[in-house]
Amino acid sequence: MTSPDEDVERALRALKHNPTPAVAIEAAQAVDERLRAAGPTPALVQAAATAHSRAGELLLERAVPGLGISFVDAAVMARRTSPDLTEAARHLLTAVCHDPHDAHTLLLLGSVALATGEHEAALAAVGQARPAEPEHAAMLGTLYACLAAYDPGTHEGRRLSILRAALGAPPSLMRPPALLALGNLLTTKSEAPQDLAEGVDALVELMEQAKPGDPEFEHAMILVLAAMCRHLTVEFPADFGRLAAALPWGTRDDLTLACAAACRSRVEREPEHLTEAARHLRAVVERPRPDDRETFLLAGAGLVLFYDRFVAKFALEWLNAADRCCDILEALPYNTDVSAMRRAIAKQRSA
Repeated sequence: MTSPDEDVERALRALKHNPTPAVAIEAAQAVDERLRAAGPTPALVQAAATAHSRAGELLLERAVPGLGISFVDAAVMARRTSPDLTEAARHLLTAVCHDPHDAHTLLLLGSVALATGEHEAALAAVGQARPAEPEHAAMLGTLYACLAAYDPGTHEGRRLSILRAALGAPPSLMRPPALLALGNLLTTKSEAPQDLAEGVDALVELMEQAKPGDPEFEHAMILVLAAMCRHLTVEFPADFGRLAAALPWGTRDDLTLACAAACRSRVEREPEHLTEAARHLRAVVERPRPDDRETFLLAGAGLVLFYDRFVAKFALEWLNAADRCCDILEALPYNTDVSAMRRAIAKQRSA
């Protein structure tokens, strides 16, 4: 016959060795039963906070794999509902009742709240938290700004309001993912000059904070290059001088050189720089990439830029390069319709 405290210890050990939602829920129930019987001793209160937080985390992982504390990602995804998310919120709120200043639990709660849209309880909990670590406090400040800015209206409006709020908060570790998310959203979903400028400037700030060669630096540069190429005839007031300063001078990398040349064409208003950008971008497009999304962005940018260079130079190499981009786009799993461009290319060939 085991004692109640031994039952709690055994349940927590089982959770450590077998971290599944079912085991975590069982551990939380064991601690809750002991709490009701023995009262809120510091050890039991902490055990309850740990068990419920772990249950919430594991349920969240089952519902949205890989999300975790990345509440910025939760803010930009489509709203989700599921029994696991509902149960995760319940466990995390219970954990917060036992330990109201635990940053990890509160960040998990923020992810669930922004994913589901049920944000009021999380907003109150985060607003009352006072974590000891300044880094944690800064992250919770960003989360609070996101939760306070939640707009139940349109999906696009909700995402923009949350991301802008995140960037309006004091700097934290969540600023880089917010910069990337806002830059991606505005440069790929909008054609308004002011939106394009805001998106490019956000991506340039991310490039300034990252290092050349880092995945986030390269992805931001791809998004910026795609925005400049896909909107060749759109004048948008991004800070292209700042972009030029953020690019690593002296590099021989085709992607960087393409971005630099496209940037120079904007700054100097010299279309001939676009031919240089096209030459480097063609080399990038032909190089296989493991990321389908980046391949899609680059091929889409190339399709517009290469066709523009054909019109400007009447050189068959650019028409062939545009045709090649159509091949790449059709092979990707995004169901891209390039039939209109195919017809335009065929018409030019027969002219």
